Parts: sequence; C-alpha cells; structure tokens
Amino acid sequence: MFTEQIILQRISAHLRELLGVEEELLGPDAALLEAGLIDSVSIFNLIGFVEEQFAIAVGDEDVTLENFETPAAIARLVANKISRQESAS
Repeated sequence: MFTEQIILQRISAHLRELLGVEEELLGPDAALLEAGLIDSVSIFNLIGFVEEQFAIAVGDEDVTLENFETPAAIARLVANKISRQESAS
C-alpha cells in the first residue's frame, strides 16, 4: 500500500531527475506550472510515470491545473485514484 507521503517522495524524485534540480528547489508546494518548471510534455511524462509506478489510469478529466500545480497536488491525485481503485475491488 502506498501512503500519500511515499507517493510524494517517488513523484518528487522523478521530477528532480526529469528537471535536473536539487531537492531543496523542489518542495511539495513548488508551483510547477506557474514557475515554468514543467510544460505539457512534462505532464505527459509524469502521467506515464504515475500510471506505471502506481498501477492507475489518469484520465483526460484528471489533467487539470489543480491536479498538476504542485508535487503535493499530484500525490493527492494519485492517492485518491489508488483509494478509489481499492474500494472498487
């Protein structure tokens, strides 16, 4: 089972690698889109990463500014998807 903290750690590590930035520059509340750290290509990369890592499907309706605004927001989206998937089983 993945906690939101574990999800956040994995997403943050992936973002640091993808963007080539240090940990202190990419906190949980870093404004990814507003600061220009990620673009649409990076979002699709992130979607592929979370779908593979956490065995979830991210639908078109999930790709919103709110869900991809910060690493913490992405982690919340993933945690909610996992929770819904587990309750459906």
